[in-house]
Amino acid sequence: MLKKFAIVFCLVALSVPVAASAQSTLSVGQRVKTTANVNVRSKPTNAKKNVLCIQTTGSVGTIVGGPTVATGYTWWNVNFDSKCDGWAVQNHLVPDGVTPPPVVRPSVPGLAPPPRLPPAPTADLEAVPTFNQDTAQQFTLFVQRTGIQPSEVGVIVNESDPQSVEVANYFKQKHGIPDSNTIHVNFGAGATWIDNATFAAIKSQITPQLKPTMQVLAITWTAPWSVDAKQSITSAITFGFGQQWGPDSYCNATALNPYYNHASGKPFTDLGIRPSMMVGGRNSDSFCVLASLSGV
Repeated sequence: MLKKFAIVFCLVALSVPVAASAQSTLSVGQRVKTTANVNVRSKPTNAKKNVLCIQTTGSVGTIVGGPTVATGYTWWNVNFDSKCDGWAVQNHLVPDGVTPPPVVRPSVPGLAPPPRLPPAPTADLEAVPTFNQDTAQQFTLFVQRTGIQPSEVGVIVNESDPQSVEVANYFKQKHGIPDSNTIHVNFGAGATWIDNATFAAIKSQITPQLKPTMQVLAITWTAPWSVDAKQSITSAITFGFGQQWGPDSYCNATALNPYYNHASGKPFTDLGIRPSMMVGGRNSDSFCVLASLSGV
């Protein structure tokens, strides 16, 4: 069912080392903002494997460590207000409230300046941070969308289940899903399956919080995983509870999933369904491994 439900949230920008700055106006405890799309790393090194996320231009945070000079850069450990925290190069950090210097673009005699990019992607485009190694400039390309975007994911959390709350927060942070896309429900946790009446009560909490822009749903608990012990809860949330989706006999086929082998990248807009998946785990460690996979 979820053949196309692959969310690729993390894009790694390439960078070119430059000489570390000898002087800095930054210090620990200072509020800073980014002047470009910046790779945030777990260690002060430009190794790709250490990239945690990309903080976009204008992201704000507080310096909690540094400076450290390594691999040709001066690094600061920044606690950003959103997404991930970690080490960022000084070249793209300025004190919050300071207007970054204008970008000087090289000119070539006889060539017209390149056309300006649109300010934001259209409905069928997605933004891809890109780095020009020749000019050391970072910019954004708008390309044909290839999958679900973070703003199109709804995250369902059971507020009565502490692990569900932890899973939801980690999943949103890991993939840049806005907090406004959180769907809050409350029910007793622990049972592996629930009856249809209990499911209907949960569904009645979910439905009013759904947005037209939400194309898919992530369920952040491990149990319950079944309704009436014959239909998966992901199927029930996607299609609703019904005999055609949970037949009495395991030998009987279910109804045909309309999203199977479909080319749409917007299942709710085009088909009126929101495919759902469970992103829970038996414990926090097992979930973090799952959520860190690029296909989740």
